[in-house]
Amino acid sequence: MQAVISSPHIIISRSLKTHIFDRLKRLDLRYGDHISDVKVSLFDIEGSRGSVDTVCHFQAHLERHPIINTEGRSTDPYIAVLLAAHRMERAVGSMLGMPATRSGTSRSNARTRKPITGPGHEPENRQP
Repeated sequence: MQAVISSPHIIISRSLKTHIFDRLKRLDLRYGDHISDVKVSLFDIEGSRGSVDTVCHFQAHLERHPIINTEGRSTDPYIAVLLAAHRMERAVGSMLGMPATRSGTSRSNARTRKPITGPGHEPENRQP
């Protein structure tokens, strides 16, 4: 999967670029065989009440499927990237018939996971 990041009027910091590539890596690991390339665009728009919102636009080209476009909008560019990437994962999964699961585990697996332990996570004393 090839990726192109464009941002005509926003300076992308090293940490934001790393954040974008982390999201793309996650997308590539799950659907990389089906996606030929992804374009990521960042730009600012005037939001409601005079604030400046960052919009992140993902465009994925799938093999033998239509192009998928998703968008995330927030005052924080990291959140905008996160929203657009999450929507892209769901859209690609839906298009390919491979619905995304939460945190990589299925619902049946969720019941067999170990409970969280540590300070503040003490098990309740249940009496039969």
